[in-house]
Amino acid sequence: MPSRSVEVLIVEDSPADARLVDLWLGEAAPGQFVLTHVERLQDAITHLTSARYAFDAILLDLSLPDSEGLAGLTEVLAASPLIPIIILSGYDSEERAVQAVQRGAQDYLIKGQGDGHLLARSIRYAMERKQAEERLRFLSTHDILTQLPNRALFLDRLAQNLAKSRRVGGVVGVLYIDLDRFKTINDTSGHAVGDLMLTAVSKRLSACVREGDTVARVGGDEFVLILADLAQAQDIVRIAQTVLDAFSHPFSLGGHELFSTASVGIALFPEDGDCPEALLESADTAMYRAKERGRNNYQYYSPTMHTTALMRLSMETGLRSAIGQNELTLHYQLLVDISSLQVHSIEALLRWRRNGEEYVSPTCFIPLAEETGLMLPIGEWVLRTACAQNRAWRDLGLPPVRIAVNLSPIQIQQKDFVQMVRTALDVNGLPPDALELEITEGVMMQDVERAIPVLQSLHEMGIRISVDDFGTGYSSLNYLRRFAIDTLKIDRSFVNDITSDPDDAAIVRAIVTLAHSLDLTVVAEGVETTAQLRHLRSLGCNLIQGYLLSKPVSADEITATLRFGWQAPEAVLEMSNPPSFSD
Repeated sequence: MPSRSVEVLIVEDSPADARLVDLWLGEAAPGQFVLTHVERLQDAITHLTSARYAFDAILLDLSLPDSEGLAGLTEVLAASPLIPIIILSGYDSEERAVQAVQRGAQDYLIKGQGDGHLLARSIRYAMERKQAEERLRFLSTHDILTQLPNRALFLDRLAQNLAKSRRVGGVVGVLYIDLDRFKTINDTSGHAVGDLMLTAVSKRLSACVREGDTVARVGGDEFVLILADLAQAQDIVRIAQTVLDAFSHPFSLGGHELFSTASVGIALFPEDGDCPEALLESADTAMYRAKERGRNNYQYYSPTMHTTALMRLSMETGLRSAIGQNELTLHYQLLVDISSLQVHSIEALLRWRRNGEEYVSPTCFIPLAEETGLMLPIGEWVLRTACAQNRAWRDLGLPPVRIAVNLSPIQIQQKDFVQMVRTALDVNGLPPDALELEITEGVMMQDVERAIPVLQSLHEMGIRISVDDFGTGYSSLNYLRRFAIDTLKIDRSFVNDITSDPDDAAIVRAIVTLAHSLDLTVVAEGVETTAQLRHLRSLGCNLIQGYLLSKPVSADEITATLRFGWQAPEAVLEMSNPPSFSD
C-alpha cells in the first residue's frame, strides 16, 4: 500500500472511457488512485504547468479533439519531462506502441484489454522506472555526500560557459579550493566528522557565489567554483576573498567545534587555459602556489595572457600541418571479453607526436581541433587510417577483428558523413561489422534530432554504435531507447573507485542492469587492477579495457599480438584461472 494516494492525470476525450478507468482502479486498489480528467491536450498542458497540481503519472489518449498521434506525446513530454506517461489507446498497433516507447512513453496499453489490476501495475511500474532513471542520472552527475555537481558535470558546465564566452565575450573564472590540513581533522575527529565538515563547507561555498555560478566537489577535500559573466577580471578577487572569509569562524559539527582555512587558486579564461581541463589544471597549480605561500590565501595562475595566446597559436599552427608532416598516428588498445579473456575488438586512439618529439596530450589538442574545424579532416584521416589498418591485418591472414573509432560532434553534423563512412569501408573491402563507431553521451545529446537518423543509417548498414563515457552526461534515459546503439562504455571515473566507493559501485551496477535490460553490451573503461576486474565480472560486465590488460600500443605491436595470440597478464591468469586463449 502506498503511503499516499497516487495522483493521475487522464487525458481522454471520452468521459465514458475515463469513468471506466476510474472504476477499474477503484476496484483493483481502493483509495490508492485519485484521477483528474481532462478531454483536450491543451487542458492537460495547462494542468501540468500549473503550480496547483502535482501528478505522479499521466494516462494519455493519442486521439484527442486538438491533437492526433504521437505529436501529443511530444507536447506532454515537453511540459512534464519527469512524470511517467502511459499511452491508453484504442489503436492496437505494435509499430505505434514501439514508436511511443521510443519517444518517451513508459508503456502502451490498449483500451478494453486487461483490467484494473493490469492498469494499476503499469502505473506503479512506470513510476518506479522513472524514479530509477532520475536517480541514476543524479548519481552520475553529483557528489552523493554534498549533493554538489561532480567533476564530470563541472567540466560540462565549464565547457558551456567557455563556449558562451567565445560567442558573446565576458570573463570566466575558475577557483580551485583545497581545505588546509583536512587530513588532520579526519585523523583526529574521525571520517564521520570529516564528512560533516565537507557538507558544511559545501553550504558555505554555495553562499559565496551568485545564482548561475557553479560550486562542485572534484576530490576528497577539493572544491571548484565557476564564476561566469564577470564584467572584469578584478571582480574575481572579491569573490576569492569572500571564500577565505567564509572560513573565518568555526564549524560546529556533531559536538565538535572545528576551525579550518583554505588555499585558493585562480585561473581565468582565456589567458590561463583554452579548454576546461587546461583551465582546471591552471587553477589547481595556482592553489598549490597558495599552499606554498603559507595557506589561507589566494593566488593567480602565473603565465600571462600573451604567453598563453602565443602557445595556443603555435599549437594550432602545428596541428594544421600535422597530417601533411605525418605527425599524427594511431595507437590501438584491446577490448577483452571479461569471461573468456579473449580479444574481442580493438579501439583506435589518435596521437600527435609534434615535431617528432614528445606526444601532445589529446585533452589539449583535440578540443583545439574541434574548435578550429580541424577535426573534420583529422577525423576523416582517423577513419580511413583505421579501416586501412584493419584491411592490412586481414591481408596478413590474421584473425578478423572489429576496430572502434571515436567520433567528434562536428563529424556527426556533416551532411555526407554516412557516405564517407561507407566509402572508407568499400575502399578497403571491409564488411560493415568490422567497424564500430564511438560517440560520447554529451555529443549524442548536443543535437538529438540530427544524431538519431545518422546513427540509425549507420546501424542499418551493419556498423556497431557505442556510447562512450556513459554515466558522465545527464541525458534522459528515454533518449537511450531512441538511439540505434549496441554498446555502453562505462566511464573510467566510476571504475577507478568501484571497489572502495559504494556510490561508484552503485552507478556501475545500475548501468550494467540498464544496458542488459536493453540488450546492450557493457564495456568498462580504465580497468587497472585485478580487484576492479573481479568486481566488474561479478556485476555481469561484458568487456573490459584498460592498462591491466593492454596499454595503447603501435600497429606493429597489435600485429604481433594477433599473429601469436594474446596472453593475459600473470596476475589476471592467477585470479581467473581461465583456459588457454588466443584471438
